[in-house]
Amino acid sequence: MAASADEFVTYASTLLADTVTVHHGHMPEIALTSTTTATGVWAMSIGRLEQDRDARADVPGLRHYSEEYEKGADGRWRIKRIRLTRIRVDHPNPEQ
Repeated sequence: MAASADEFVTYASTLLADTVTVHHGHMPEIALTSTTTATGVWAMSIGRLEQDRDARADVPGLRHYSEEYEKGADGRWRIKRIRLTRIRVDHPNPEQ
């Protein structure tokens, strides 16, 4: 596991350098916790992972993104913290 955000970005960038993914976010539940903060939970599914143009694989998976948002001095909302929880990952059957 990466010790810092910078280490994670380096790791993920290397791992996914040649990968195309499609993520679908659904049904956000967002709650304002103050005039400048909010929390949110998004249901998310991954519809496709493609690591090679000749070897496409549909890899269905269900996840939740739990997020914290903060409104900056410029009035724009930004993600302050994000956590991904995997609920289900369906690995493709190589014999199909």
